[in-house]
Amino acid sequence: MIPSQFWLAMSFDRASVVLNEKLRVSVPASRAVRLASPTVQPQVTEQDGQRIYQWQTNNLKVEEAKSSGAKKAQPADIAVGLS
Repeated sequence: MIPSQFWLAMSFDRASVVLNEKLRVSVPASRAVRLASPTVQPQVTEQDGQRIYQWQTNNLKVEEAKSSGAKKAQPADIAVGLS
């Protein structure tokens, strides 16, 4: 990775009941970012020269397993991508 560069990929938990799941990312407000968040949209605020992205979600029903064994996250499973 190059200094001062960043990358984030996050999946929200769908394998168990979650009452409140939050993600908060703060970047310099002057910095252009690429954001992909197809399922949960962030609340975006600016404060003290920082742009703050906040996601909040829940999962009240457990998804049924599609196959036996642990499933590795696939790109389609990524809920938030930021670079």
